[in-house]
Amino acid sequence: RLRVFTRITLPMMRAPLASAALFVFILNWSDYLIALLLTTREWMTVPVYMASLSSSMTGQLYGAKAALGLIAAVPPVIMGIAIQRHLVRGLTFGALKQ
Repeated sequence: RLRVFTRITLPMMRAPLASAALFVFILNWSDYLIALLLTTREWMTVPVYMASLSSSMTGQLYGAKAALGLIAAVPPVIMGIAIQRHLVRGLTFGALKQ
């Protein structure tokens, strides 16, 4: 049974698992509410830190927000490019006749 699982089932599940992993990663990467409520200043996530850059004392720090937004966008883009082939196959798995 293990051989059937590793030879047949696991290769068929590679694309759907990769697309699900990408969606879970992106949803957790941009999590705001839980990070805002449950973290201290040392453990701030990127979206919470971006929101803290706005204040009535300093105004909007557009340069810092732009740089932080670019840094925050790089890991999901790299992950999406890395599993792009599996992502497209996983999204169209049930839609097309094979």
